[in-house]
Amino acid sequence: MRCPSFVTLALCFGVSASQFCPTLHADFLRRQAAAPFNSLSPYNETHGSKHVPYISFNGTKAVVTVGDGNPYHPMTASEDPAEVHFITHIYVLDQNGEIVAMSMLNPTSANIAQIQFDVPLGATTLQAFEWCNKHGLWKGPKVNVTAGESVRTCTKGDMAQTAQSSFVADLEFRQTASFNSAMPFNQTHGAKHVPFITLNGTMASVTVGDGNPFHPMVASSDPAAVHFITHIYVHDQEGNVIFMQNLDPSGVDKASVSFNVPSNVSSLTAYEFCNKHGLWKGPTVFINVQTSKSENSSILSSMIIVIASSLLAVVLLVVCVVRRILQARGDCDKSDQSGAAQVSV
Repeated sequence: MRCPSFVTLALCFGVSASQFCPTLHADFLRRQAAAPFNSLSPYNETHGSKHVPYISFNGTKAVVTVGDGNPYHPMTASEDPAEVHFITHIYVLDQNGEIVAMSMLNPTSANIAQIQFDVPLGATTLQAFEWCNKHGLWKGPKVNVTAGESVRTCTKGDMAQTAQSSFVADLEFRQTASFNSAMPFNQTHGAKHVPFITLNGTMASVTVGDGNPFHPMVASSDPAAVHFITHIYVHDQEGNVIFMQNLDPSGVDKASVSFNVPSNVSSLTAYEFCNKHGLWKGPTVFINVQTSKSENSSILSSMIIVIASSLLAVVLLVVCVVRRILQARGDCDKSDQSGAAQVSV
């Protein structure tokens, strides 16, 4: 079946056990149709080659590269929302509209936006797509292929730690560009989207919504229906990202994550991004800074060394004083003996 662009493009392909890849594709189509792009279909070569994802082959190995080399699309990592500019995802659809490959990219790891994958069994035609954080959804030309032997898979990839600050900057950029807000929304705008933190020892959990209700996690291949929390991240007292996770809405009824709290953290503030309602900030939670057993052991060892050194210094001082006293007495006795000898003469 041949699929037209926009909404039916997302509806035409089958949904696998994990709906993450179809859901993400549907959300890209939804974002493309909304402000600031306002386009009912992905951009293509007629809009310029810099953003176009081109497929090349080496046997049954396929490579997707964004740009034709004149130029390639940049991968600019930055903590500044005004500067960050990169390809966040590349993915590939076959002749049936099924996703055969999808990768989330790390702008700190390469200067060129590129992925590699095995051509799957049953594929006859492939077409690549890419999402640019500033310029939207783009598609490349369709290419005929010889089917490979690999089984097609598409699952959520985990975000590299080095990419976290760039993705946070992008979410802040989207908050301004798509939701006309320079700041995250918060509890004053409603509790449904607020990320709340709970603590259990050194473990922290973040859940979006207060239970009345929790925020839904709706996985769907329909751009009009898809609605989920795409990311949750946490800042410490200094504004550092200590945890970040991209979420899969498949088979879950609420957005929730857990992580270990680093030992030097004294406060936690959670953030979440809703694909339809933007960036939200939760209340700050303050925690008691507790040292670990290893740190306590290290401190105790240091104290013992200091005390032992001090005692040794005191002992040496006492020994020195005693020696001086004994030496002085000895000199005095010699003087007395000499005087007595002189008197007897």
